Amino acid sequence: MEDLEMLKIIKDKETEAQKIIESLKAEKESELEELRKKLEEELKVEELKAREEMQHRLDSVRSRAEARAREIMEAAKDSLIDEYLGAR
Repeated sequence: MEDLEMLKIIKDKETEAQKIIESLKAEKESELEELRKKLEEELKVEELKAREEMQHRLDSVRSRAEARAREIMEAAKDSLIDEYLGAR
């Protein structure tokens, strides 16, 4: 009879250990999910910052290109005027 009692105690302890393992596993999975969500949010923030920086750079390059184009057009206009006046 003692063997049966020992087997029951062992089985109960195994069941208890399995429940603890499952509980810890669920807890860690929950923590991992929270970390994943946090990392996704951080990534979104970093992507937004990168997009804003790229847009700023693009706007800056566009502005410089437009200013340079105006300078070239003004110089070309002045050159044409000089040519026209010189031809008269």
